Amino acid sequence: MSFSTMKAVLLDQVGTYDNPKVPNKYSLWYASRHGNVFRTGDGCDMGLSWSAWRAGEGENFGEFAYVPSHRDWYIARGQRVFVPEEGDAAFFDWNGNRIPNHIGWVLQVVSSRHIKTVEFNHENGVHVVDRTSPNLWLDFGRPLYNAPSEDELYETVSLGV
Repeated sequence: MSFSTMKAVLLDQVGTYDNPKVPNKYSLWYASRHGNVFRTGDGCDMGLSWSAWRAGEGENFGEFAYVPSHRDWYIARGQRVFVPEEGDAAFFDWNGNRIPNHIGWVLQVVSSRHIKTVEFNHENGVHVVDRTSPNLWLDFGRPLYNAPSEDELYETVSLGV
């Protein structure tokens, strides 16, 4: 499993309905591991955690429901960065209080002022979102993804990716 596996799992979720008031596969998975209180609620981090677990990257990405705790985990591991790269966890601060309110996964860095992210709990679904307001980007967590397997390397080379 690797970064490419994580990306594939996330892109496969795009278009999924994700209403925070209704239990869904992300919140039910998280609740099965951390308690029934998580059966409903804002699922931006639970959805990313489910995807990382599904991609075999759970230990590298982290498993959280509360975005500030997830950010603190990256800080404690020395994996907090301020310039995004593909595959980073993006922490957003909507209120300007330096506490993250939302998390996404950096799909593409278009420019220093434009990133595309995969986000859960965005308009009641999983979407690719254009983020062009760097003042709302608090910082980023840089996962240490597993090295790709020989099969993944072969697939990448044979497809010319």
